[in-house]
Amino acid sequence: MLCMNIKKFRERKGLTQEELGRLVGKEKSTIGCYETGARAPRVETLALIAKALAVSMDELTGLSKGDYVLENCGAYFAESSMRDTAVAYIPVLGTISAGLPLTAEQHILDYRPMRREKLKDAPHFFLRVKGDSMSGDGILDGDLVLVRLQPEVENGEIAVVMCGNDEATLKRVYKYIDQVLLQPSNPRYPPRPCPPGDVRIIGKYTGHLERNGAAD
Repeated sequence: MLCMNIKKFRERKGLTQEELGRLVGKEKSTIGCYETGARAPRVETLALIAKALAVSMDELTGLSKGDYVLENCGAYFAESSMRDTAVAYIPVLGTISAGLPLTAEQHILDYRPMRREKLKDAPHFFLRVKGDSMSGDGILDGDLVLVRLQPEVENGEIAVVMCGNDEATLKRVYKYIDQVLLQPSNPRYPPRPCPPGDVRIIGKYTGHLERNGAAD
């Protein structure tokens, strides 16, 4: 469970709630809420917590178990009672920017069924797109993007990515020796260069549902 893992890895690291809060820019009380399950951290906050505790996102969230469905307090994708069926219910976690960076709020808005065979036994979640910077790839304002949680992507792939402590955004990722370029596919938006050490990949875009529910 996510709330238990945050506490476990924090204590293993020898940090107090206040010390962890300082590292990720949160109050002690907020860390306490994360550990009790009273609140769920945003996607980008979760990435900062994992970095501060020197663990992977998989370890922190329990995703290495291949679980899918997110519960109120617990694993990012908690065990589903339908685990042995052909369908997985993937959580819609909130909004992601396909324009200017926008907070990806980690609140469950809905669940969408997906065939497990399409997921290849990997953890996924949906985010709702806000903005049109990825319209060149057919990703439009209001679409749901399906994201596979993973820490790396290949050059040119579309990912949910953070630059420094900024909010998560959806862009193509191009890696160079001295910078990582976050590239929109709408020519109205400029690319954003980021220092390689400031870039954190949250997950890889694997497809999307149009606003009307049609698959890409």
